[in-house]
Amino acid sequence: MAKLNLKRIERVAPEDPVQARRPKLIAALDEQQLVLKARIKAEVYGQPKKRWVSGADGERAQKKRCAPCSPGSSSVMQAGMCSASTAAAH
Repeated sequence: MAKLNLKRIERVAPEDPVQARRPKLIAALDEQQLVLKARIKAEVYGQPKKRWVSGADGERAQKKRCAPCSPGSSSVMQAGMCSASTAAAH
């Protein structure tokens, strides 16, 4: 025990929970605005997502596909617009 070197750890004060939730709330509200704008224009709003797909030759490749979002969605991923034809195809 005499050979052990003990150090003091400086603990970081935890972030205020209200401040921690605020960016998520703002992102969700921004996404709801995008969904509403798309619905007004009669477009399909969705978020592009990447998936690994095996081709006919057995080789794997990354492919983007559009996952539609509902107006009440609380997803806070990076928002993106997908055309109606892209969303219908997947």
